[in-house]
Amino acid sequence: MTYSVQPPRTVPNTVRQRRSPFRYWRKKVEKLSRGIDSHLYQAPPNMSRNLARKIYSDVFARWPQQALRPDYQFQEVLGKAVDARFKTLTAAAEQDELLKARGLQFLLQDKFRDRYKLKGPMLEPKSQPTYFDDLVREIEEAPNRSWLGRLGKRLSGMIRLQ
Repeated sequence: MTYSVQPPRTVPNTVRQRRSPFRYWRKKVEKLSRGIDSHLYQAPPNMSRNLARKIYSDVFARWPQQALRPDYQFQEVLGKAVDARFKTLTAAAEQDELLKARGLQFLLQDKFRDRYKLKGPMLEPKSQPTYFDDLVREIEEAPNRSWLGRLGKRLSGMIRLQ
C-alpha cells in the first residue's frame, strides 16, 4: 500500500479575506463596461487621468439640477472632491479613478436601474403602502412652498393629532 501525503487543510482567515464593498462594485462596473461602449474607454495607462477627467466633466455637465437644495448641488460638491483627488493622484490610482468615473457615468445613464429593477412589495411596505409615492410628491412640492406653507408643514410635523 502506498500513502500519499496531502497538505493540511487550512481554515481561511475571514478577517483577512473579507472583501471591501468597493472591490465588489468595481468588479460590477468592470463587467458592465466590457459590454457597453467599451471601445470608447480603452486607453493606455498614461491617458487614464485625462479620460477620467473628461468623463467627470461630461457627467457633471449633464447631471440634473437639484431644486430641493439649490445651494448644495451634487456636481459642485463632488467636483471639489474630485479636484482634490486629482491633485494628489498617483499613477497606480489612475485606473481606480477611471473606474469611479465610469461608475458615475453609468449612474447618470441609469444602467444600474435598468439592470436591477425595484418592483413589487419592496416599493409598497405593508406598514405604509403609499410611503414612496408620498415621499416623491413631498420632494417635488417642497421647493415651491411659501414661507407660510413651510412653517405650517413644520408645525404639523411637530403636532400629530390622533
